[in-house]
This record gives sequence, C-alpha cells and structure tokens, in this order.
Amino acid sequence: DVCSSDLAAQIIMDLGAMDVIEVFSPQRVNQEVERFGMRRGAAIDLDEMKPDGSGHWDLDKPDDYREVLKMIIQEQPLLVTSSPPCTTFCPLRRLSNHKRDAEVVAAEKELGKERLRKALKACVLQASTGNYFLHEHPKDSWSWKMPEVKELVDSGKYYLVQSPMCRFGMKLKDDNGEEQYVRKETLWLTNSEAIANELKGVCDNVLHGQEIHRH
Repeated sequence: DVCSSDLAAQIIMDLGAMDVIEVFSPQRVNQEVERFGMRRGAAIDLDEMKPDGSGHWDLDKPDDYREVLKMIIQEQPLLVTSSPPCTTFCPLRRLSNHKRDAEVVAAEKELGKERLRKALKACVLQASTGNYFLHEHPKDSWSWKMPEVKELVDSGKYYLVQSPMCRFGMKLKDDNGEEQYVRKETLWLTNSEAIANELKGVCDNVLHGQEIHRH
C-alpha cells in the first residue's frame, strides 16, 4: 500500500530521522550534514519530492505548508534554514517593473511577501522549540525593510550578520564560460551566536596577505 503524505511524514518524524529542515530550498545544507555526524533531513522546495513520492513540495499550498510546520514541531530538528525566493525583492527587478503589466507585478509582489512570511513563521516556530534557525536573503533585497522582518531584527533576540558568498566558494560562469567568484553580499538572521560568528565576514580580497580572486 502507498502511504499518504501525512503518514509518510509521520513515520519519518517518529523515527527521529531529521537534524536539518531546509525551507524554500533544495538539498544544500543536507548534502553536507553527514560529514558532521548529523542526520539528513528534509528539503522543502518545488524540486524536492514529498516523503511518499506523490509529488513535489509546494509551500503555496496550505496543506503542504501545514505539514512542514507540523514536521518542525514534532521532529524538532537542530536547524531550520530559510531561503525564500528573492526574485520579486531584487532591486533590478524593481527597475524593470514599470515595463511589465501592473497587475502581474502586484500579484508577484504579494506572493513573494507571503512566501517570506511563511519562511519567517517557520523560523520563529523553530526558535520556540529551543533549537536553531538560519534565514538568508541578499543584502540589497527590500525584504529586509518589510515590517515583519524589521520586527525580528529589532527585537534583540536574534543575530543579523553580513558576508559575501565568495567566502563560501560560490561561483558562476562569466561571458567567456570561465568560472568566477560571486560577491553577492548576503545578510543572515539567526538565533545562534555560534552560527552568526561563523558566517559574518568580508571578501578575502580586502584582507591583508590573502590571495586576490576575481568576481
């Protein structure tokens, strides 16, 4: 018999099989956790299959979102990561919005804000269990100006730090097909001082004695 999605998720939770849940993200952190003696968890993203194999996760669907919140409460993973889509929050997108249909732009904006709210709710829920969360968005994203985000940042409960993605080896191919480092200044919000201290930093190019790399 094929288990329902709820039952399959419940079985995984009962087994205590998760240390990391990635919200709005494909398998990234979970690809590395076993190196640190941690158990692979769930990646909740359109590219990722649900536990019963019935289809891909879609957090725009209320049932899927409730299932993730239930998973956080019952499984209590060590870490929940949050990487909601940043497309609608991108400054470059805003510059071109006047060329596009106003209703489409408004709908995309509301969808982006709702996804961000869902991600933040998952983070706050995770913190309430006594465990840790990590939320990230590009530094220039206007999502950081949303009242819901500012409330968390200004609460004094969490740590907000900045670092460029080149510190973590992020690369993309340039027009010549050669891989170059990506600067992409990023802000990270977390309730873990240790995670914040590990993530904050600057590009190696500005540090004395470090090898210069191209972006």
